[in-house]
Amino acid sequence: MAAKTITMALLRQALEVHVTGTGQSISESVDDEGRKRFLLDPSGLTCEVRDGMLICPDPDLNAYLREILVFMDAPVEPAGSSPTPAPEASQGEEVRPLQEVQTLKEDLKPADWDNTLLVKLLQLFDSDVLEIFGDTGVGKTIFCQAVAEEASQKGARVVYIDTEKNVGRKARDRLAKLPGWKELRFIVGEGIKSQVKGPGFYYLYTPALQELSTITRNLPDADLVIIDSLGMPVLVKYSRMKQNEQGHVLQEMIAIKGDLKEWAYRTGGLAIDVNQPVSDMNKTPQQIREGLWPFGDKSGFATKSVIRFWKIKDEEGRSVIEGKIHKSRDFGRGTKIIDLVITNEGTKAEILG
Repeated sequence: MAAKTITMALLRQALEVHVTGTGQSISESVDDEGRKRFLLDPSGLTCEVRDGMLICPDPDLNAYLREILVFMDAPVEPAGSSPTPAPEASQGEEVRPLQEVQTLKEDLKPADWDNTLLVKLLQLFDSDVLEIFGDTGVGKTIFCQAVAEEASQKGARVVYIDTEKNVGRKARDRLAKLPGWKELRFIVGEGIKSQVKGPGFYYLYTPALQELSTITRNLPDADLVIIDSLGMPVLVKYSRMKQNEQGHVLQEMIAIKGDLKEWAYRTGGLAIDVNQPVSDMNKTPQQIREGLWPFGDKSGFATKSVIRFWKIKDEEGRSVIEGKIHKSRDFGRGTKIIDLVITNEGTKAEILG
């Protein structure tokens, strides 16, 4: 932050991001010495700018606002310039700066950020929802962990939502050594939003569809969100319902994917949801050869990019997996886009194209 001059206009934009979805409002006041400051209602917290520096008595708010200012894709005004007024929000709209992960690297990321798996996926599939699916045991979770772990090591903000206990104790022990690692807890009403502050690897386990729905409606600012997997909690509910009720849970799956898509639009991040193919029961041999679709019926329309994982080789101590395009706006079906090799020594993932 030392290289940036903070203005009241930039601080106002950061506060707008901070209060989104919290029910708080921002007002401007003047202290006894005639200095302008912002007041958050109803918390009563204040913050201001003095000589280009952020002054906020509350340490948590201070740290959080600094993270937002680093992440903001906004012009920096030179010292001494008059702050430009914050944009007015038309009724029903939020004032929220859109971000692209690639634009953040100068402030936050090291020189080799462009070579990360996350940025390569963003370059291929844009800030959107990417669905990865395949049979059990084909490396979907291991690939997601590799993307998330590398991004976190480079200073990104990663949210990993595990619905199946796919991230085992051994993996969590390794990930817990990452800077910024934190296991989250679900909070009724807000999900996990207030617990994500600054770069790091944020992990949450929940198999409950109602909790997942709350979380996706209140996702925090981040570079990467992974749901591993979306299909399982939906399928559990689906299996217990009568046939005339099953459409409701599939509608919830559509809503969750819509939440992820809106989150990607607002933050410039990438959302990955992991899924399994539909059952091959009552499917013809030709349908199986052509490739089964991900579970979820109409929810597939919310996902424009889908990759299916296939295990190509499975030998002692070594598995070779390929990720091929199943659905895309830019690539033909069957195009190999991911190479993944899993050995006893570790994982090697490569993004092609």
